[in-house]
Amino acid sequence: MRFSELVDIEELQTLCDSYHAHTGAVMAILDLEGNILISTGWQDICTRFHRAHPQTALRCRESDTILADQLGQGQHYNVYRCKNGLIDVAVPIFIGGQHVANFFTGQFFFVKPDRDVFVRQAQEFGFDTAAYLAALDKVPIVTEEYVQKVLYFFSRLSHLFGEMGLARKNLKEKNDELEFKVEVRTQELVAANQELVAMNQEMTLINDSLQNANRKLEGEIVERSRVEVELEKSNAELISTLDQLRKTQAQLIQSEKMAALGSLVAGVAHEINTPLGNSVTVASHLHSLVSNLSGLYSRGQMKAAKLEEFIRDDEESLHLLELNLKRAAELVRSFKNVASTQMQEERQRFNVRHFLEEVLLTLHPHLKKTQLQFVLDCPDDLVWHGYSGILAQLATNFTMNSLAHAYDPGQAGTLTLAVNTSAKHLLVKYTDDGKGMPEEICNRVFEPFFTTTRGSGGTGLGLYVVYNLVTQRLNGSIECLSAPGQGTTFRVELPLQDL
Repeated sequence: MRFSELVDIEELQTLCDSYHAHTGAVMAILDLEGNILISTGWQDICTRFHRAHPQTALRCRESDTILADQLGQGQHYNVYRCKNGLIDVAVPIFIGGQHVANFFTGQFFFVKPDRDVFVRQAQEFGFDTAAYLAALDKVPIVTEEYVQKVLYFFSRLSHLFGEMGLARKNLKEKNDELEFKVEVRTQELVAANQELVAMNQEMTLINDSLQNANRKLEGEIVERSRVEVELEKSNAELISTLDQLRKTQAQLIQSEKMAALGSLVAGVAHEINTPLGNSVTVASHLHSLVSNLSGLYSRGQMKAAKLEEFIRDDEESLHLLELNLKRAAELVRSFKNVASTQMQEERQRFNVRHFLEEVLLTLHPHLKKTQLQFVLDCPDDLVWHGYSGILAQLATNFTMNSLAHAYDPGQAGTLTLAVNTSAKHLLVKYTDDGKGMPEEICNRVFEPFFTTTRGSGGTGLGLYVVYNLVTQRLNGSIECLSAPGQGTTFRVELPLQDL
């Protein structure tokens, strides 16, 4: 906010000139940048000598600066002897609480000056001594009380002019704002009036439409009565159909579970054939060793070397037989545990890692034909009070889904099953690093009968069964995340119940 923008400078200059003509007072108003806005009555000693000589003019500017700086630091009144020997006084001018300018008066003495000082000053700067002293004699000697009255009068007058200017400025801004609002409101009213005209036209059209609609509604009421009768019949048929669908859904889920179990049976049976076949071979070899030894003994040809050879072969054969029978027994035990849990529906308390290791053992016949590595990430002491059969179904279906869809024949990769807990859930995360799926397929993987390998034997029920077991049976949640070339991840959250 500038003082010159708020005050009529010419009018204030005229007022100061008139006051000087009657009182002889020297006055000036400078803005905060040092610009002289108003000046009147300056003494000849200043205008003809001090401000006309470069060195003394520099002293004048330094004095003005010192006065302004002291006022800017918060002083409300400042009396200063300028560097050329005269007294200057200044007060700040505030408008609207803001310091906008400084009022100066001066070029006088409070006491009679020492003429010798000014004689030396005239000689130092090359002034005409007589003319310089004559100008000195014109400088008035005033009292400080007089100066205070002058300052008070003109600072209040300048403040009054400024406040009036500020009021005019604020009024103009308010008027401009009001004119703008009136113009905007006028435009709004014109637009509203046009809108009302359009609405009236639209209402006429609506009334015509309502009359047509009423006539149409009368006919529809008659039709609705007929439709309601048909709907009652359809509702009865729909209820019957829904019951049938529920039964069918339960049968499909049971069929898929049996199909998965059948796949496990085939795999485990093939896997057991190897250790059992080896056991039969070893037993046949033992029988041959015993027959040979018995013949030697009956003929009286038994020798220590033959007996030692028999003992060595017998120990090796028995060791192989024991290993193969243990392997077969382990497979049978794991399959029995997994198969029984998939068939039962009772909640039980079990160690999750130990159970999943048995599930993976039943999946080994399928995994060993591939270049895939299976990683199980699960705490050793994690116990869940839930359905072990459903957990086996999840692990089996996820794994078989990856084997069927995620990798090309002979392609290497990693399948990861991570199980952990949060505050309220058992968290199951299954990931493969295979081909992945585009979004349109990923969004449909849980739909019944949706499959991309129907010509190769896929039924489209595996993940649908998993979805129903998780969401309906356990009130959990499941999601599938995948992208082409980024693999596939299934995230499952199951209620912990009481761990």
